[in-house]
Amino acid sequence: MYQYCFYLDWTGLPPEVWAAWVQAVGSIIAIGVAIFVPSRIASKDRARAETFRRFRAATYAFVLLPQLRTMEGRLATAKARWREVPSRYDDDDVAEYLNVPEGLSERLLDIHELAEAGIAIQEAVDAINQLRLAVFYQYAHWRYAGVFVDHDTGDEGVMSEPEDVSAMFTHAATTARAAVEALEQARRAASTTQ
Repeated sequence: MYQYCFYLDWTGLPPEVWAAWVQAVGSIIAIGVAIFVPSRIASKDRARAETFRRFRAATYAFVLLPQLRTMEGRLATAKARWREVPSRYDDDDVAEYLNVPEGLSERLLDIHELAEAGIAIQEAVDAINQLRLAVFYQYAHWRYAGVFVDHDTGDEGVMSEPEDVSAMFTHAATTARAAVEALEQARRAASTTQ
């Protein structure tokens, strides 16, 4: 039976058989095209989206890297001033250096687009914010000798011991350095990937 298919006299087939064969072959080609064309379009869309993501990440890195370096430098200045201030009552002097740069804080909602580098930036910003709160608390503890007064009732209370601010400076500096390195790596990866 299979041999008959190979030795079929194609020229002697009636028109309705030809039509059936043309329809069968055409249907197979149409199925192939229906699978290939959307697959090819989706592949090009994915490649285009990946290229756009890389360009966007490179742009974010270009914009945010100076901001992170500024934050890292301001953190070092704050740490140096923390050690310089003998009375340690001038909280504005140190705390002003612990503000997240405006250019960085404006873009925090979009940081997730940087993946791992974005996480490192978020951790650095969080460490700076926690440090800033600890500095304020430490100053208040020193200034008021660990005692607070409830303004509504006039009752006095004892403040809990403040956290080790020096260790928090070290942690903030470490996370800031890690964020800078992660963003530099993300920028290199975004600009070298083809």
